Amino acid sequence: MEVLGRQPCKREQELGWKCFHPSSAHQLFDGMPNQPEMSKEDQRISEPVPINSTMNKEEKWLDEALDRILEKFEQMEAKCRQEEKFNQILRKLEQIEARRSKAAEETIAAIRATTATLKAS
Repeated sequence: MEVLGRQPCKREQELGWKCFHPSSAHQLFDGMPNQPEMSKEDQRISEPVPINSTMNKEEKWLDEALDRILEKFEQMEAKCRQEEKFNQILRKLEQIEARRSKAAEETIAAIRATTATLKAS
């Protein structure tokens, strides 16, 4: 059953080699083991940890400490955002006050000029 100098793969033999193209990808995987070999350390690391597993005291302490740090960090970020908003409001109020002061000065100058003109007449 040799075709163009190659042996049909296991899948081809099961289904009939004529239904597969000679460059079938199945040829690439015939010689590979089903699961790659893993060291015991890799197997230990890759084992899933159940959500409700018991944690030792140190792990619980670290977990709680990380939660507190994260909460404190979030509070700091919120405070920074509030301060930035507050500073934007203050800058806006300063601009409004500057415009009002300028308008008041212009009004006072116009009143003085009118008063001077009326007195001169």
